Amino acid sequence: MVRSAIIISLLFLVAGIPYFVDFDAPGGVESADIRKVIQSDCHLSQASCKVLVDDDLTLTFDLKPKTLPVMEPVFLSIAGLSGSLKFHKAWFEGRDMNMGKHFLLPVNEDNSDIPDLTVLKGLIPVCHIDSSMIWRLVVEFQYKEGVIQLYFEQGASDVQLSGGE
Repeated sequence: MVRSAIIISLLFLVAGIPYFVDFDAPGGVESADIRKVIQSDCHLSQASCKVLVDDDLTLTFDLKPKTLPVMEPVFLSIAGLSGSLKFHKAWFEGRDMNMGKHFLLPVNEDNSDIPDLTVLKGLIPVCHIDSSMIWRLVVEFQYKEGVIQLYFEQGASDVQLSGGE
Protein backbone atom coordinates (compact mmCIF):
# COMPACT_ATOMS: atom_id res chain seq x y z
CA MET A 1 0.00 0.00 0.00
CA VAL A 2 2.75 2.46 1.00
CA ARG A 3 4.83 1.36 -1.98
CA SER A 4 2.04 2.07 -4.48
CA ALA A 5 1.45 5.48 -2.84
CA ILE A 6 5.14 6.31 -3.31
CA ILE A 7 5.04 5.18 -6.95
CA ILE A 8 1.92 7.25 -7.65
CA SER A 9 3.51 10.29 -5.97
CA LEU A 10 6.65 9.89 -8.09
CA LEU A 11 4.56 9.62 -11.27
CA PHE A 12 2.75 12.88 -10.43
CA LEU A 13 6.08 14.54 -9.67
CA VAL A 14 7.61 13.44 -12.99
CA ALA A 15 4.45 14.39 -14.90
CA GLY A 16 4.55 17.88 -13.33
CA ILE A 17 8.15 18.69 -14.35
CA PRO A 18 7.18 20.28 -17.71
CA TYR A 19 5.02 22.81 -15.87
CA PHE A 20 7.97 24.09 -13.86
CA VAL A 21 10.91 23.74 -16.28
CA ASP A 22 11.21 25.66 -19.57
CA PHE A 23 12.62 23.00 -21.91
CA ASP A 24 12.03 25.39 -24.81
CA ALA A 25 14.86 27.76 -23.90
CA PRO A 26 18.36 26.53 -24.70
CA GLY A 27 20.77 28.40 -22.45
CA GLY A 28 17.70 29.90 -20.80
CA VAL A 29 17.61 33.61 -20.03
CA GLU A 30 15.59 34.88 -17.12
CA SER A 31 13.30 37.79 -18.00
CA ALA A 32 15.10 39.80 -15.29
CA ASP A 33 18.29 39.53 -17.41
CA ILE A 34 16.67 41.27 -20.40
CA ARG A 35 18.16 44.74 -20.48
CA LYS A 36 16.47 46.11 -23.58
CA VAL A 37 13.74 45.10 -26.07
CA ILE A 38 13.77 46.66 -29.54
CA GLN A 39 10.68 46.38 -31.75
CA SER A 40 11.75 46.86 -35.37
CA ASP A 41 9.20 48.15 -37.87
CA CYS A 42 11.30 46.78 -40.73
CA HIS A 43 9.83 43.97 -42.87
CA LEU A 44 12.58 41.42 -43.44
CA SER A 45 10.44 39.78 -46.13
CA GLN A 46 10.87 42.92 -48.25
CA ALA A 47 14.41 44.21 -47.61
CA SER A 48 17.44 43.93 -45.37
CA CYS A 49 17.23 46.00 -42.20
CA LYS A 50 19.61 48.12 -40.16
CA VAL A 51 18.85 48.32 -36.45
CA LEU A 52 20.52 50.69 -33.99
CA VAL A 53 21.17 48.51 -30.95
CA ASP A 54 23.12 51.03 -28.88
CA ASP A 55 24.58 54.51 -29.39
CA ASP A 56 27.41 53.36 -31.64
CA LEU A 57 26.28 49.84 -32.57
CA THR A 58 24.22 49.11 -35.70
CA LEU A 59 23.40 45.61 -36.94
CA THR A 60 22.26 44.61 -40.43
CA PHE A 61 19.73 41.77 -40.77
CA ASP A 62 18.85 39.96 -43.99
CA LEU A 63 16.36 37.10 -44.33
CA LYS A 64 16.39 34.82 -47.40
CA PRO A 65 14.46 33.82 -49.34
CA LYS A 66 12.27 36.89 -49.23
CA THR A 67 9.18 34.81 -50.10
CA LEU A 68 9.40 33.15 -46.63
CA PRO A 69 8.19 29.69 -47.61
CA VAL A 70 6.75 27.55 -44.80
CA MET A 71 8.40 24.27 -43.88
CA GLU A 72 11.45 25.11 -46.02
CA PRO A 73 14.81 26.48 -44.85
CA VAL A 74 15.16 30.22 -44.36
CA PHE A 75 18.45 31.94 -43.60
CA LEU A 76 18.98 34.98 -41.40
CA SER A 77 22.30 36.80 -41.66
CA ILE A 78 23.38 39.24 -38.96
CA ALA A 79 26.28 41.58 -39.77
CA GLY A 80 28.03 44.05 -37.48
CA LEU A 81 28.50 41.94 -34.36
CA SER A 82 31.29 43.09 -32.06
CA GLY A 83 33.21 41.71 -29.11
CA SER A 84 30.76 43.26 -26.64
CA LEU A 85 27.64 42.08 -28.51
CA LYS A 86 27.38 38.31 -28.97
CA PHE A 87 24.56 36.40 -30.67
CA HIS A 88 22.72 34.23 -28.14
CA LYS A 89 19.66 32.68 -29.84
CA ALA A 90 16.83 33.35 -32.30
CA TRP A 91 13.41 31.88 -32.93
CA PHE A 92 10.08 32.30 -34.72
CA GLU A 93 6.94 32.40 -32.58
CA GLY A 94 3.34 33.46 -32.95
CA ARG A 95 2.78 37.00 -31.67
CA ASP A 96 -0.84 36.52 -30.62
CA MET A 97 -1.11 32.74 -30.84
CA ASN A 98 1.01 30.16 -29.00
CA MET A 99 2.70 28.26 -31.83
CA GLY A 100 5.78 27.29 -29.81
CA LYS A 101 9.31 28.51 -30.42
CA HIS A 102 10.98 27.44 -33.67
CA PHE A 103 14.71 28.07 -33.24
CA LEU A 104 17.16 29.20 -35.91
CA LEU A 105 20.59 27.63 -35.51
CA PRO A 106 24.01 29.00 -36.56
CA VAL A 107 25.41 27.51 -39.76
CA ASN A 108 28.82 29.25 -39.73
CA GLU A 109 30.15 28.64 -36.21
CA ASP A 110 33.78 28.70 -37.39
CA ASN A 111 33.57 31.28 -40.18
CA SER A 112 36.83 33.16 -39.74
CA ASP A 113 36.55 34.90 -43.15
CA ILE A 114 33.92 37.34 -41.87
CA PRO A 115 34.19 37.51 -38.07
CA ASP A 116 31.33 39.98 -37.55
CA LEU A 117 28.80 37.90 -39.57
CA THR A 118 26.51 35.20 -38.18
CA VAL A 119 24.24 33.14 -40.45
CA LEU A 120 21.31 31.22 -38.97
CA LYS A 121 19.08 28.56 -40.50
CA GLY A 122 15.53 27.70 -39.48
CA LEU A 123 11.98 27.44 -40.78
CA ILE A 124 8.52 28.90 -40.37
CA PRO A 125 5.95 26.24 -39.49
CA VAL A 126 2.55 26.07 -41.17
CA CYS A 127 -0.41 28.01 -39.77
CA HIS A 128 -3.66 27.63 -41.73
CA ILE A 129 -5.71 28.62 -38.68
CA ASP A 130 -5.86 32.38 -39.04
CA SER A 131 -5.17 34.63 -42.03
CA SER A 132 -4.28 37.45 -39.64
CA MET A 133 -1.51 35.35 -38.02
CA ILE A 134 1.58 37.41 -37.14
CA TRP A 135 4.92 35.62 -36.90
CA ARG A 136 7.48 37.25 -34.63
CA LEU A 137 11.20 36.69 -35.16
CA VAL A 138 12.99 37.17 -31.84
CA VAL A 139 16.78 37.59 -31.88
CA GLU A 140 18.65 37.68 -28.56
CA PHE A 141 22.13 39.01 -27.90
CA GLN A 142 24.36 39.02 -24.84
CA TYR A 143 25.44 42.62 -24.34
CA LYS A 144 27.47 43.95 -21.44
CA GLU A 145 25.63 42.93 -18.26
CA GLY A 146 22.42 41.64 -19.82
CA VAL A 147 20.41 40.57 -22.83
CA ILE A 148 18.98 42.57 -25.73
CA GLN A 149 15.99 41.19 -27.64
CA LEU A 150 15.03 42.38 -31.13
CA TYR A 151 11.56 41.72 -32.55
CA PHE A 152 10.69 41.57 -36.24
CA GLU A 153 7.08 40.81 -37.20
CA GLN A 154 5.87 39.22 -40.43
CA GLY A 155 2.18 39.01 -41.32
CA ALA A 156 0.46 36.03 -42.94
CA SER A 157 0.61 37.89 -46.27
CA ASP A 158 4.44 37.79 -46.06
CA VAL A 159 4.53 34.00 -45.67
CA GLN A 160 4.20 31.72 -48.69
CA LEU A 161 2.18 28.56 -47.96
CA SER A 162 3.52 26.52 -50.89
CA GLY A 163 7.11 25.90 -52.03
CA GLY A 164 9.34 28.58 -53.66
CA GLU A 165 8.35 30.86 -56.54
